[in-house]
Formats: sequence, C-alpha cells, structure tokens
Amino acid sequence: MSFLKFYPAKKNIPVLTYHYFREPDFKLNVSLERSYYYVSCSDFDAQMNYLYTRGYKTVPLDAFNDYITKGLEVFPKSILITIDDGLSDSFDYAYPILKKYKFTAVFFVVVDNIDKPGSLNLEQILEMKDNQMSIQSHTYSHLNLITLKPDEVRTELFVSKRKLEEMISTPVEFLAVPFGKYNSMVVDIAKETGYRGLFTLESGLNISGSNMFTLKRILIVKDMPLAEFAGMLKPSNIYLDGLISAFKANFRKFIGYRNTAIFRKFLFRIGLGSFIFNKNLRKIFFVFVSLVIVLIWVLIKIFII
Repeated sequence: MSFLKFYPAKKNIPVLTYHYFREPDFKLNVSLERSYYYVSCSDFDAQMNYLYTRGYKTVPLDAFNDYITKGLEVFPKSILITIDDGLSDSFDYAYPILKKYKFTAVFFVVVDNIDKPGSLNLEQILEMKDNQMSIQSHTYSHLNLITLKPDEVRTELFVSKRKLEEMISTPVEFLAVPFGKYNSMVVDIAKETGYRGLFTLESGLNISGSNMFTLKRILIVKDMPLAEFAGMLKPSNIYLDGLISAFKANFRKFIGYRNTAIFRKFLFRIGLGSFIFNKNLRKIFFVFVSLVIVLIWVLIKIFII
C-alpha cells in the first residue's frame, strides 16, 4: 500500500512527457496507436502558455534530483518537461516554443539514431545543450529492456551513456526506459553503470524521498483539451493516476506482458484504443473495478467467513 503514504502534504514536482510534434494539418502516416503520441504545435504552445501564465517554472535536473534525494527547496510551482525518442520534430517544433516561454526541457535521445534521417543530428543537440536544454539517455537502440539478457541491457545503458558523453562533453546521468518497461534487473544495471535516476511512463507523485529509479511522468497525448491538461497537474489527480498506474502494472504482471500486448492490440482493432490514452475513461474503469473488488470482498466476508 505504498501509494497511501505517497499522498502527504509534500510538494510534488510534475514531470510531463512528450514524444512527437506535428503541424495541425499534417497528415500522419503511422499506426493509430502511434498517432496518439503526436502533439500538435498549437496544443503544445497552448500548454506551455498555460504553464507560463500560471507562474510555473521549469526546474533543472540537478535541482530536481536534489529535491527528491535531499529535500532541498525548489520554486513552489516547479515542473519538469521531458521529450523522448530524439526525433527532429522536437528541434523543429518544440524547441522554439520552449525558448519562447523561457522554459527548459530534458531530451532523452536514442544514441544510435543520432544523425539518422528523421532524428536529431549532433549539431541540433549541441545547440539545444548550449541553450540550457538537458540531453540524456533513452538507451542506445531503443529496445524493450525487460526482454534482454543482463549483458545486453548493460550494453544498451553503458554504451549510450559513454557515447553521448563523448558527443556532448557533459555528464549523462539520467535514463528514460523505452516503452516505460523496466524491472529490478534494469534498475540494478542502471545504478551499476552510473545513472542517478530512471524515468518511467508510470503516473504518480514525485516528492522528496521518492525513489529516483522509479520516477513518475505524466504522458501528454494528441488533442488533449487544455482543461484536461490543467487538471492533470493537480496533485490529487496525479495521485489517483498513480493508483491506476499501479493497478495496470499489477494487471500486466498477472496476465503477462505478452498477453497485455495482445489485449492492447485487440482494443485498437475493435476501435477502443482511445481507452488506453483517455484518463477519464480509465478513472471510471478503475472505480468500477474497485467497487467490484469491494463487493466480492464483502460477499466473501458475509457468506464464507
């Protein structure tokens, strides 16, 4: 019941995560599931404007780490913005908007993709680094780490860290795991290879004393109403999303990762894929399942015990 003790009156630093960016009228030639990760430039600008006008300030990674690990003070409305995968659209579209509002972000790049078509090139990465953007590791080749052997995971983490440090002449100490997939082996190897923190795709609070190797993030997807975006920043909603995220993680363990992937594809095939990305629908489902569990427990207590 660790989440119950995760809702004290401590300051939470929301961590937003984005993947891809597009012009509003751009026709996407990707799968329906992947299309949910494309945020329009106008939506991204509106979200950054919301943060700016409400007095939010982006926090550097070192300050974020110091708050989590040491409890050192940060700005009351601190926020961390992260962008995964290192595609060139993050430089073309997101980077100028971030500069417009004097925000910084953490760009988690797939090191083997640097300088490849569609991905960031080294010149773009160095320009962003020189303008206070943080460049960190999204592994070497973006593989599902929990499917690899320990030596393969070690290579993905160590080689990406070393090569990226050589490229940008700056320490690389934080990792975002591909697909949000990790386990105790991945965490142990991340620590062993010199990382100070690991970012997941799980929802939840990031407060002083949180585990730096299970850091939570808020996934931002396409066509998200601004009111929903604003609501996602409230600690109570982040806490509830964390409960749902924990439920999902246990569900995946119960039925297995392979069966989870099959179930996910089935939802998209029958037109219910939006359920995965719609937080309101997920909350309703979570409440429904919780009520069913409570009802079953009550019936067991009455008729069996």
